[in-house]
Amino acid sequence: MSDSDIRGEMGRRIQAHRLLLNLDQETCAARAGVSTSTMYRLEKGGSVSTDALVKVLRTLNLLEGFDSLVPSPEISPVARAKQRQPKTRRRASGKRAPKNDTPTWGGFKQNVEFEKE
Repeated sequence: MSDSDIRGEMGRRIQAHRLLLNLDQETCAARAGVSTSTMYRLEKGGSVSTDALVKVLRTLNLLEGFDSLVPSPEISPVARAKQRQPKTRRRASGKRAPKNDTPTWGGFKQNVEFEKE
C-alpha cells in the first residue's frame, strides 16, 4: 500500500466512526479543536498534521488502539537480565605488602647490601 492509499483508508475509517457517533464534520472538528477544512482533508485522505490527527482520534475515542498501531519496543531477555543484576566482583584483591620507604639501588626491587671489609 502506498502512503496515499493508507491515508485514504484511514480517512474512510475515521469518517465511519464519526458517523457511528452521529457527529457531523463541523461538530467533530469543533470538539477536536481543528478547522472544518482539516477534518474534511483528513477524511478525504489528505495530508494533515500529526497533532490534528491525534486530536480527532481522541475526540472519536480511537486512541485506545494506539498500542497496536505503534507497539512499545520490547527489551530482549538478555538485556532485561543484565539490567536486573548488579555487577558483582569476580575475585578478591590480593593482600598488598607494606610499602618500603628505603631507597633501592639501581632500580632493583630488593635492597642490595655490600659486605664491608
